[in-house]
Amino acid sequence: MSGFTSRSQARAAGFKWLAPILTHNPAAQGNINDIRLNKATYENEGWVVCGWGTYGQSASPEQDARDAVALVQSLGLAGWIANGEAWAEGANRSYSQLFINEWNKAHLTAALAVSCLSSDTANFARDFDYQAWLTIGSVIMPQVYGNEHATLTVDACLGMMTTASVPQRCLNLTFGTYAVGNPPTWNTVPYYDYERWPGPRSVYTGDGTDPTAWPKLKRPVPSPPNGGGMQKIGSQDGIKASIDRLRKIDPSGTNPNRNPNDLSTWGAWDKLERTLQILRNDHDSQVK
Repeated sequence: MSGFTSRSQARAAGFKWLAPILTHNPAAQGNINDIRLNKATYENEGWVVCGWGTYGQSASPEQDARDAVALVQSLGLAGWIANGEAWAEGANRSYSQLFINEWNKAHLTAALAVSCLSSDTANFARDFDYQAWLTIGSVIMPQVYGNEHATLTVDACLGMMTTASVPQRCLNLTFGTYAVGNPPTWNTVPYYDYERWPGPRSVYTGDGTDPTAWPKLKRPVPSPPNGGGMQKIGSQDGIKASIDRLRKIDPSGTNPNRNPNDLSTWGAWDKLERTLQILRNDHDSQVK
C-alpha cells in the first residue's frame, strides 16, 4: 500500500478504506509486512485498514476462513473482503456458506463483505449464494470492470442483482480503474458509466488508478428535489394552529403567563412552537 501514492487524492474523493490482498498471491506477504510497518500511518491519514482474499479457489473455503480470521486478529484489521468468483458458483455455491460458518466460529467484531462477479445482462441471476451473505448482514461487492469489458455496465449489474433479489441498499459496487491494453492505457475506464451509481463504491485497484481521475470517481451528490431547489415553507406552515390544538388537548403543556425572555417559564408546547418556527425561518432564509 505504500506504493499507493495517490492516497491523499483518493481520501479527498471520499474513499475511506484500504483492502490489500493478503492471501494466495505473490504480493500477499509484502502487503502483510506493509501493514505491520505502516498501519498507524494509514490510519492517521484517515484510512480504515481491511484485508482481501479469495475463498475456495486455492484452498478449501474453511481453511481460507481460518486464515482470514488469523490475519484479522494478528494485524488488527477492521474487516475482511472474501472474494468468490466463478469458482464459488454453480456446483460450488456452497463455498460461501462454508466460509461463513467457519468465520462465525471466531465471533469477530470485524466487518465481513463479499466480492463477486457482476454480469452483462439482467435477464438471469448468477448461480451464487447471495442470500448466505445477506443473512449475516454482509455487503455485496460486484465487480463492475467496465474498463476491461464494456458490457459490464452499472445498469446491467443492478438489473442482475434485482433478478437475484439483492436489495440495492446492500451493494457496494467495485469499479475497474486499472489501465488495460498494450501499451496499457486508462482510456477505456468508463467514468461516465460509473457516475450513474449513486451508492457506495470501491475501486480496483487504488494504486492502479489514474491519479488525476479521483474526482471522477467521487460519489455523486444526490440531486435536490423539484428540479434543483428547495421550496419555501412560507407563512402557511400550520405551526401555531397545530400547537394551539395541542394546548387544548393538554393544557398542562403550556404556560399562558410565560416570560418571553425566560425559556424556563415556558411549557413543552410553547417551546416546541418556538423550535418549529426557528427551523421554518432558517429553512426559508436559505431558499432563493
